[in-house]
Amino acid sequence: MMFRKILSFSFLAVVLFSSVLTAFAASGTYESTYSLTGGLNSRTFDASATPKFVVATYPSKGLKGTTMTLYLKKQGFFGDSDIDSGTVSSTEVDSVTLYKSGSGSGKYYIRFRNFTGILFEGKVKIDYSW
Repeated sequence: MMFRKILSFSFLAVVLFSSVLTAFAASGTYESTYSLTGGLNSRTFDASATPKFVVATYPSKGLKGTTMTLYLKKQGFFGDSDIDSGTVSSTEVDSVTLYKSGSGSGKYYIRFRNFTGILFEGKVKIDYSW
């Protein structure tokens, strides 16, 4: 009888502990399209720990030899902060990893920036984890 109680309690403790861990860890994929001549923001990701984003772009319109700059930004009370940045081709399938150790939990988004004034269009896939 006592063994059964200990076993039940141990099982409950493991289930609760793993539930707490998964509540703070997340990963997934967000897919969308982009169309911009200037700038465009992705959706907001509410990260419970330092996030990592792998952004893949699949252009349908661009300008050969040019890039699009992607900024990882974190929302803050006194304005948004630049966390990391990278570039991807405006005409070729490309990807970039955006991450900064120690940036912590918070609301993050990715800013797409086109400095050419020419229309860039395509699909984007964002894999995220924290």
